[in-house]
Amino acid sequence: MAVNERTLKMGSAPIFPLLVSMAVPGLLGTLTTYLYRTVDQIFVGNFVGRTALGGISVLSPFNNVIIALSLFITVGGTSLLALTMGRKDYDEANKLFTNIVIQAIEMALIVSVLFFVFARPFVGVCGAKKGTQTYEYAVLYLKIVTCGQVFNMLNQGLAAIIRTEGAAKYSMFANIVGAFFNIVLDALLIIVFKMGVAGAAIATIVSQLMGAA
Repeated sequence: MAVNERTLKMGSAPIFPLLVSMAVPGLLGTLTTYLYRTVDQIFVGNFVGRTALGGISVLSPFNNVIIALSLFITVGGTSLLALTMGRKDYDEANKLFTNIVIQAIEMALIVSVLFFVFARPFVGVCGAKKGTQTYEYAVLYLKIVTCGQVFNMLNQGLAAIIRTEGAAKYSMFANIVGAFFNIVLDALLIIVFKMGVAGAAIATIVSQLMGAA
């Protein structure tokens, strides 16, 4: 189906079939975003150790912050985008698209700098005791993962925009590609190259880059 046909379908198709066709791929695509840390935890827990697993697990608040900021940008932005596309005001839609992308990048850069600089106090607030291995694992993982937040937020922003155009399956596919690469890279970097927690963090960054691409 052509892009224009998909977009027009959003305003003319029966509500319930449209809801189902959008909701199922959207749900599956969103669930894959939670797989990154889950897959990291599985590989780290089995091939690095429980202490390292604790270091990753303690960073749940960081993931919640990233998800909240991503929703802050995408939900509001794509709601406006859907309204402008419904009015067939494509010039304004293009401006909104650019705005969403720029805001996602700027927000990611700010978050990356703040969490990289304040990684140690943040990990302490999350509950890891300073001087323990769990604490050091958490700091290492956080500092590396923050470097890829531009790809992560850009991935989420673009996926939301694609869903707004009516291409929910394509958006789901893009998210699944990133999750698949994360599994492969975790196995390669942790099991084969013995890179431990650093390998898990690098795998997450690269897979988020692939998803955004």
